[in-house]
Amino acid sequence: MGIQSIWSNDFYEKPPQPLWAFEVVFNDYYDLTEPEKELLHKAAISSKIGERKVNIIPTYYGGAMFMHLGRSEHADQLTIEFNENEDLDVTRVIQNLWNRNTMNQDWPEGGKTAETDPIYRNPSQENIIKVKMLKPNENYEYGLDCEDNFVSKIITFHNCKLMQVSEVELSYSSDEVMKVQATFSYDYMKITDASTTITNDLAGAMA
Repeated sequence: MGIQSIWSNDFYEKPPQPLWAFEVVFNDYYDLTEPEKELLHKAAISSKIGERKVNIIPTYYGGAMFMHLGRSEHADQLTIEFNENEDLDVTRVIQNLWNRNTMNQDWPEGGKTAETDPIYRNPSQENIIKVKMLKPNENYEYGLDCEDNFVSKIITFHNCKLMQVSEVELSYSSDEVMKVQATFSYDYMKITDASTTITNDLAGAMA
């Protein structure tokens, strides 16, 4: 394959994806209540998909070093940053989710018996987070769940679990607003067209 310029490359027939054209949807995160899902949806301001990598195994032969792929590191993480309001609603929701997700394996003293349920709710359904990539230059309204005709692709993160909540620093010398950052682990992700997935997630309507 020869070198192609941007003027003769059909890759550029579609516009580039701007970083700001996205929204995070929690409609299928079953460990959140409906008001909590909507609150986090509106408060999310950034999202970062963690790196994925494998360990390298070096081998040596004839004075040369060769690199082989080893085990993959399970580093599938999704970090979402939220703006906070004066009522600390996001902090409250994230703390409630932390209690449900990270403490739901605590059993009464003596361990679990066949008739004993965990102290905290252990969800029987898969928790899903969706990041909707929005089409550039469309007249959608930011902050509202977008219909699928404004969505180019949907990244779906399956079996999400809250694994880390960042520290929050308060300072007299700062003029920034308070933010909360939460990191979720996930088993795998899929990229799909909007027409093949749930549309208008917060309303729960099906395509």
